[in-house]
Order: sequence, then structure tokens, then C-alpha cells
Amino acid sequence: MPLPPGQIYLIRNIHRLVGPPVVVYAALHYLANYVDSIPRWAAPIGAVLILPALLFGPVFLTDIKNERSRRALGADAIPFVRGGGFLGRKITQMLIKQVKALYPSDLYGDLPEKYGTYFHMRRMLQDVVLTTEPSHIKVILATQFDNFQKGPVFIKNFHPLLGDGIFNSDGDIWKFHRGLTRPFFARNRIADFDIFERHADKAISVTRTRLREGQPVDFQDMVGRFTLDVASTFLLGKELDSLSLPLPYPTSGNSKSSTIIDPNAHIAESFVRSFSLAQKISGIRQLGGSTWPLLEMWDDKLKPHMDVINNFVEPVIQSAIERKKEGVEKGEEESLTLLDELVRQTDDQTLIRDETINMLVAGKDTTSATLSFAVYMLSEHPHFLAKLRQEVLDTVGPDRIPTFEDVKNMKFLRAVINESMRLYPPVPFDGRRAVKETTFPPITPGGKPVFVPAGTMVTYSVAYMHRRKDLWGPDALEFDPDRFVDSRVQKYLVPSPYIFLPFNAGPRICIGQQFAYNQMSFFLIRLLQSFSSISLDLTARPESTRPPEEWKLKEGRQGKEKLRTDAHLTLFIKDALFVRMTEATES
Repeated sequence: MPLPPGQIYLIRNIHRLVGPPVVVYAALHYLANYVDSIPRWAAPIGAVLILPALLFGPVFLTDIKNERSRRALGADAIPFVRGGGFLGRKITQMLIKQVKALYPSDLYGDLPEKYGTYFHMRRMLQDVVLTTEPSHIKVILATQFDNFQKGPVFIKNFHPLLGDGIFNSDGDIWKFHRGLTRPFFARNRIADFDIFERHADKAISVTRTRLREGQPVDFQDMVGRFTLDVASTFLLGKELDSLSLPLPYPTSGNSKSSTIIDPNAHIAESFVRSFSLAQKISGIRQLGGSTWPLLEMWDDKLKPHMDVINNFVEPVIQSAIERKKEGVEKGEEESLTLLDELVRQTDDQTLIRDETINMLVAGKDTTSATLSFAVYMLSEHPHFLAKLRQEVLDTVGPDRIPTFEDVKNMKFLRAVINESMRLYPPVPFDGRRAVKETTFPPITPGGKPVFVPAGTMVTYSVAYMHRRKDLWGPDALEFDPDRFVDSRVQKYLVPSPYIFLPFNAGPRICIGQQFAYNQMSFFLIRLLQSFSSISLDLTARPESTRPPEEWKLKEGRQGKEKLRTDAHLTLFIKDALFVRMTEATES
């Protein structure tokens, strides 16, 4: 039986902990026998002090070097967070606490109010910078793309889940993956709505059945099945048909965050649960940096979920390999799915597995989260729902299947989706490591550039940036899709396009962006053709979804929230989104 990660970590690093004190003690003890000026107590004192010296000495010397470089460049230092405690203990504790009560624009507590839109922390001897400045993020994602990489710590921490896939690689490996997947998202593929139609009709049918029972629908669960079925069909060529499983009913104290794996669960249900938890565990590991194994001294929290994921993915890959063999025999070369294309391009099953999981992360959770938040906001703003439904009826009518051109012409529909992603970005935080020292541009005209030392991990938060009043106007905390169609577009977004980055930007911009827009648009159109009103059912919500009392003291959106948020690699509504909807024929 494999040892837990924490014990493996200690075994591999014991020589670093024990070796230097032993060597120093032995050397000083030996010298004390021959050199009168060296007292006997020097040996134990030296053995005790050598580890702190080895830990903090390089940091101290690096700080001196960085200060000299900063002055030579004539740059300002990034404001440093004081009072973080030994090795950043207080900051780490604060982050863990905030993660448990996650709100997209509240992860760093009051630090943005104290230190501004960017600041520097030190955790476990690692320099970490948070920025919400569009000009800084543009440098990271575009103008200095080659200097800002995922970095070895991030890649190593996420490797058990993502392997060397497109979201967990740098340099030539990333370029290889990008080139491998880009052709599959050509317009002729993403404009084919047949897959959307089949699964959307099934989703609306099961929703209508549940509502006719007089019961609310967990919209997030239902739309998560829709996006999973679409992703598995489009990417893998496998009809998972998770929408055929019974939808959950509201139950007292219901919580879907259980870590228990039910061996008798349907493959779709067990995969979704393990897929979500695997992402969450990987995210917690990232908070621990390179020392995350110490958080798992007695068991490997990720392994049982990876077993479930691999048991789902590996047979699908084998099926694609068989299709390839049959196609070669028949002289067929066209790839029906992304997995078919991967199998055609390489025989490396590890690479195929890594890319498959990476694509599922991107194809399922981000889309279902955006649709869930869009419906949540529309239920809270019925006048916007009515306006959107009118656009649907005017453009497509009450029952016609929408086309690519229909979606392209529906400006308010795109605005609703964009506004949902502005307030609730699917990936609220991301980060890159600076390979070489560099500078960020000043945030005020005539100011000095900002110095970024080599090796610094720079976290950028679109969640904070999307809600900044100085970037989006005084109503930045309100849900208002019209901001994407009225004069505010020219006032705020056109002059500074980097203030809105739900799909990232630069060379690593989301490769499936247009596919996601088409899928979300198609589903919302079909939904509003079928239902004329949407309302939250707060009596059905699980206790775990109720916002903490302290949220009510916050200004703007957070103080009004009726549900809690949570996150793994992506943002979502905690546990459930129960809604009631009125069928259009009854309105």
C-alpha cells in the first residue's frame, strides 16, 4: 500500500533536515578538541542555528539583490503586507478561512482596502503578489507572455489531476497541446448545434416533468448534467446520458459536498462528484505551495477520486483507439471528436488522458457555472428576464430551433451572459510565475514602473477587477446587462478591454470561447422559449447554501446574496440552486 504524500515528503527530505545539523555538530565537536578558541557549547548551538540560516539566509540575500535591481531600474516596490506572522502563518490562516466562506471578491479580506489594487505577501518563504490592475494583467497574459509561466510548483501540484495537459504546461509542451486542439474548434464544428439541441431538449423535458410534480428544480444540477452530456459527446464521442438519472429533490440539510464515494452510483454521478472534489483538493494543495504534502500526512485525499476519474476516462480512450483502427482499415481520416483527433495524432495514452481531462475541466464546469449564475441573476431581476425573453421571441419565435446566425444577432443575450461572467467569473483567480525580473507599468500617468522580482508568483484576480467601481462605474456591484450594450461600453470597456477577462487573454485565451458562447446562448434560448418566469425557491435551499450572517454587512452584491458561492478550479453555487419556473403555455 503506497505511503501518504506527507510521509513520502518527509522521507525524501529527511536528509535536508537532519544532514546539516549532524554535519555542523560533528565538525564543531571535532574542532573543539584541537582548537582552544572553539568552546564545547558551539557544537549544539551551531547544529540548532544551521537550519534557520539555510532557510532564511538565501531569502535575505535575494532581498538585497532585488532591492539593488529595483533601484537600478528606477522602479517602485510593490506594497508589502505586514504582520503576516512567522512564514506567513497568519496570512495562510486567513486565506484558508476565506476559502471556506468563499466569495469571489472577498478572498483576501480587507487587504485590498489597506494596500490597494496590488500588494506583496510572503508565505512559506515564497513571494506572492496579488494584482487587479488591467495593465499588469495585460503584461502577464500578453506583452510579456514568455516571462510569465505556470511555473514548476503549480505544475507539480496539479500534475496528479491535469498531468501535462494544456492547462498545466509551459513552453514547447503547451504549444504542442495548443496546436493539437485548436483545429478542432473551427467554426464549422462549433456552429453545428445538433448536439446542443438533443441534450437541451432532454434537459428541458426532465425539468418540465419535475416542475409538474409541484417540486422545484436544482437548476445547477440539471444544467451541469446538460454540459457534461454535451462535453462527453462533443469531446469524447460518448453518450453519457446523465440527464436520464433522477434529478435531486430538496431535502433538509442537503449537502452535495460529501467526500464519500458511493460504489453503486451511476458512472456519471460518481464521475461528477469525484471530478469536482479532485479539483477542490488540488486547489487546496496549491495554497500549501511546495510543502502541501504536509497537509496529507495520513492519507492521499486525491487518489480515490482520481481512481474514479481514470475508471471513466480510460475505457473511453480505448474505444477511441478501436475507432481509429476501424477507420484506418476503411480508409477514413476525419476525426469525429477531439478525442478521435488526439488518438489520430499520437499513440501516447498518458498524453491523451491528460488532454482529455483538461478539456473536460474547461468544457463542463465553466459553462454550467455561468448558466447557473445567469439564471440566479435573472430570477432576481425579472425585468431583465422579460427583456431577454422578448428578444428570444422576436428573433427565434416560441418554438423554432435557433441557428448560428440567430445567436450571433442577439445582442442582449450576449450581454446577459457577459454580465453574469463579469460578476461571477468562472475562473475568479489565476496566476503565473515571473521567470526573470521585470516591471509592471505605473498605474498613474508619470508614475514609476513597479518592480517584480524573478521567481515571484503573481496571482491576478478578475473577480476583484470585474467589480472595481473605478473601472466599471459607480454601479459596478449591480447586475445590469445593459452596460454591455449602452454608452458604458464606449466609456469603460472600449478604452480598456483588459478590464473584462472571463476567458483570459493573449496566447492562452480560452480556445473554446466561441463554443461556450454558442452552447450557453442555445440553452438560454430554448429555456426561455419553454418558460416565461423564474424564481428562487428559498424554502428548498439546503442550509449549507445560506449566506453567512457577516455577508449581510457587506455593500453591493454580497450584501444581497441569497445563496453562497464555492470554488475548486472554477466558481459555482454551493450545493444547489433550486428554482421554480412557469411554463410558457401557462403564462
